[in-house]
Amino acid sequence: MSFYQPELGCCLSMPAVVGRKGIIKVMPIQFDEEERVQLETCAKGLRGVIEGAEKELSADRALENALANDNGS
Repeated sequence: MSFYQPELGCCLSMPAVVGRKGIIKVMPIQFDEEERVQLETCAKGLRGVIEGAEKELSADRALENALANDNGS
């Protein structure tokens, strides 16, 4: 189940108990130091991809607005 991991700043799939109304309980996973570093590296990369996509969407909207407001001059 993917859900927001506040300590990592993004959504990742982690074990959880799910009920009719969503996540009931997060099932904690014990990571050793190397695994924790790898997970944090993965989360950092994912945040970078998300931030890049958000910048592209913002640029697309700005371009659409500029084109819509262009009088042909």
